[in-house]
Amino acid sequence: MYLPYQDLEFGKILRQISQRCDSLLARELAEGLVPLSSLPLIRQELAINDEFTSACEHGYGFDFSHLTSLDPLFVEKQVLIFDYEELLVIYQNALLGNLVHQGLGNCEHYPRILKLAKKLVPLPEITQRFVQIFDPEGEILDGASPELSKIRKSINGLRSRIIRTMQSLIQDSSLEKFLQDKFVTQRNDRYVLPIKDTCSSQVKGIVQGQSAKGSTIFVEPESVVPMSNELQLLIQEEKREIYRILSIYSDVINAASGYLLDNTSLLSEFDLRFAIGKLSRELHSEVPEIGEEPYLDLKAARHPLLILKLDDFSRVIPFELELGKDKDILIVSGPNTGGKTVLLKAVGLITLMALSGLPVPVDKKSKIGYFEPVYADVGDDQSIENALSAFSAHLDKIRRMIGNCGRQTLILIDEIGAATDPTQGSALAQAMLEHFISCQ
Repeated sequence: MYLPYQDLEFGKILRQISQRCDSLLARELAEGLVPLSSLPLIRQELAINDEFTSACEHGYGFDFSHLTSLDPLFVEKQVLIFDYEELLVIYQNALLGNLVHQGLGNCEHYPRILKLAKKLVPLPEITQRFVQIFDPEGEILDGASPELSKIRKSINGLRSRIIRTMQSLIQDSSLEKFLQDKFVTQRNDRYVLPIKDTCSSQVKGIVQGQSAKGSTIFVEPESVVPMSNELQLLIQEEKREIYRILSIYSDVINAASGYLLDNTSLLSEFDLRFAIGKLSRELHSEVPEIGEEPYLDLKAARHPLLILKLDDFSRVIPFELELGKDKDILIVSGPNTGGKTVLLKAVGLITLMALSGLPVPVDKKSKIGYFEPVYADVGDDQSIENALSAFSAHLDKIRRMIGNCGRQTLILIDEIGAATDPTQGSALAQAMLEHFISCQ
């Protein structure tokens, strides 16, 4: 199947942008870039992406790798209380929004970036509260609330009393002969002593379990039962307080869900535009003049993918080309491996990029008019799967061009009329060219 722009390798440019994105959200946006449908929008996108290119050059940038979609939390289901993993994702998104807003909120020399940054809503109440509640391992901090701090102090004090009591029992000579080992352990969240199975009836207390072989009985001594009961009540109180803390925090997050979702969308756009800026820097791209008329005046133009392949801008030979106005058709001839195909692809790819709002590797004095659509037949598309020969595939593309060409159409054909009898091919080529000219 013929896919639009595949001959011009526009998809490779989108993949290059995608590879420079940090987040999956931005990569999905990159894959969806297409030529735009209005001149004002094209000019607007070129202008803002040019600012991001300059911002990259001057050291601006952020790590968007933790940016994650929040739709599953706010759109796909209703969450009353978020767990730690969900809260961490929300925190990272909110923190990134705060950082980008702070880092770009005063860059008046980039008015379009500034305008975009000001759309972000800082959410310090979410980020600050997160670090007040959780430690780096995700455990609830004592200081998450005054009440929790008080409860945990009581728990720690009571545990110390229980352990001291247990240690004194271990040292008691009257109990020593019943002990399997001299240590304090826990069973069912209760502090117990390991007692020999033959002596369990000699130690007053509650049996909380036994070893796998049955030779050891774990007994909670009678003297610590009241303290252990009190400890269990405090632990339940601790759980209720943690639930209250997370419930209130979750309510705050749910109330800000609209801002969080909007910020996430904006941050994915920032990630995408910084990726475009990085690529534009590598390509030494500029913003050409965009005109209403279907016209090309390319100066010092270079093939974008060739620059990336050679990894050296200076090694790619620039070209100049003018098409439109007095020249509605241009025939390029020359020897094999002379660069004709590269030239055709470069013209088409540069045009598609510019019409998609992407700066291109040309001199800023270049002019690119509005073309819709852009058609290309460059390369051999022989398809075994579709039972098409190279010539049939060529004719299939030509048929699409003939049926849809007009004054605003840019058509690029490599070796027109090739892959068949030379006499018949040249006649077909002449007929095609005459038809295309008549559409102008």
